[in-house]
Parts: sequence; structure tokens; C-alpha cells
Amino acid sequence: MSRASQPDTDLDEYVYEQLREADREVLRAIVESGSPLSGRARRALEYLDAQEGDQ
Repeated sequence: MSRASQPDTDLDEYVYEQLREADREVLRAIVESGSPLSGRARRALEYLDAQEGDQ
């Protein structure tokens, strides 16, 4: 498996977690802005929530 999909150190996991949270913050900001992309951003957040629920 590739390194990107299989973190092998605590630092890797920390970095991935920080990136996931940054993604969520950007998506939330888009939703709150009322942008034409807010519907897609909302669906992306729902998808991320579902993915985390499966883990």
C-alpha cells in the first residue's frame, strides 16, 4: 500500500488529522458564506462525517 494511504508514524497521523480538520473548516466557511458552492460543500461535509462514522 502507498504511504499516503497507510500512515506509519505518529507524526504522519497527526499531519493527516490536521489536514482533515482544515478541510472541514474550509467547507464550513463555504457553507456559511452562502456561496453557490455551499450545497456541494454541505454534501462534502456529510460525506466526511459518514466516512468517520465507518471507521
